[in-house]
Order: sequence, then structure tokens, then C-alpha cells
Amino acid sequence: MADKTKRIDIRVTENQLLQIDKLAEKVSMNRSEFLISSALNKQISIIKSGKEIAFQLSKIGTNT
Repeated sequence: MADKTKRIDIRVTENQLLQIDKLAEKVSMNRSEFLISSALNKQISIIKSGKEIAFQLSKIGTNT
């Protein structure tokens, strides 16, 4: 693995930190490993307009 030379600082609530640590422990990772894995292995959907989603949802099931 490459040397980690960059740092990212984020602010979370005490409850959020506890939840993150609990999830990391559950999958046998430290906090840093868990957050990196979570950030890089998740698909993120960008929603440009709620109107487009509403239109698509209204069309579900109308094809016969």
C-alpha cells in the first residue's frame, strides 16, 4: 500500500463517531480503513431534479 501523506479532517457529532466506530469494529477495521472503504466503494447517485424522479416513478407499471 502506498504511504498515506494526505489528511482529511471532518466534524461529526459524538453519536456519529460512536456509530462509525461501532460499524468499523463490526467489520474488523479501524476507523480510517472503514471510512476510506465506505467512501470509495459506494455508488453515489446525483439527483439533478426531483421532477425527473417523480416522472419516472409515475411511469412504473404503465408499460403493458
